[in-house]
Amino acid sequence: MEKESAADISYDIGMEDYDPFEETEDDEDDYLEDAPIVISSPDAPEEKKPFVKPVLPPPERIDQLFAQMHPQRKVLYGILRFCYEQKNVSSVEEKTNHLKEHQKSVYEAADFTRLLSEAGALELVDETGQPYIEEENEPQIVTVDGVKYYETTEPKQRFWLTTPDGRAHCEKDDSESRMRDMLADDAIYYSVYQEIFDSCSRPEGASIVYLDNLLNHKDVMLPNRAANRTRRTASHFIKKMEDCDVLYWDGAWHLTPLAQKAIEVVNAGLKRASNKDSAEADAEQTTKSGNTSDADEQNATNDSSVAVIDEPTPQLEA
Repeated sequence: MEKESAADISYDIGMEDYDPFEETEDDEDDYLEDAPIVISSPDAPEEKKPFVKPVLPPPERIDQLFAQMHPQRKVLYGILRFCYEQKNVSSVEEKTNHLKEHQKSVYEAADFTRLLSEAGALELVDETGQPYIEEENEPQIVTVDGVKYYETTEPKQRFWLTTPDGRAHCEKDDSESRMRDMLADDAIYYSVYQEIFDSCSRPEGASIVYLDNLLNHKDVMLPNRAANRTRRTASHFIKKMEDCDVLYWDGAWHLTPLAQKAIEVVNAGLKRASNKDSAEADAEQTTKSGNTSDADEQNATNDSSVAVIDEPTPQLEA
């Protein structure tokens, strides 16, 4: 029997009619029949949607900014009031650096204007007061001695302008009302405020060390805490007055224009207290005098009611 070699084996059996491009029936139905059926459960957790931070209206964003940056409120207010009329960007930067000169802050001047702009309190405008639109500055062709050159052009000037919402927030800030409320709560410390005002009214102002030494002789204590009395320092009163725009710092503490009204409130309070003390002292003295007179009259009445009877001296019979 002859054995077939590999060379004699034909691989073309049944391939003569095979067309690789011929369409065939899909077997998708077969696959679908075997596929597992997935039924969604009502208890299945819903797909988490990405968190979208709500966009607050400008007035709320401005309030939020001032609340978060309360220590820098004087700088923020100063910028907004400075830009009631449109100001060049460079002049606003110079003003901001002056405002924050004595403030401890990690923010640069550009950071303050950027934050106010994002909150909707400031806006960039052009020379005509319209919203500033950033444009690419294309170089212009100039000819010098017959030779053409490209020359860069200056960008449009930019200005900062306080928005109506920014103005409304500034007008809402009532320093005088805060000052009067603060002094009404601290009426027992009027003599302390008077000494601080006198010290800060000097041309050179007053340092915190000077004011601390000034108050050392005062009995400046927390009221209604006899068991655990904590001493008030000058910094406590300075912070309150600075928040009410009564004092400002430029290397020393000085009085603001609003301080004059605060002085009037304090002087009037001290005068009322002095008059009250005098009236109470007079009343006490009158009461004491009245008691003395009543006692004298009573003694006189007692003396007059005692009758002296002269009885005859009995005579002895002889």
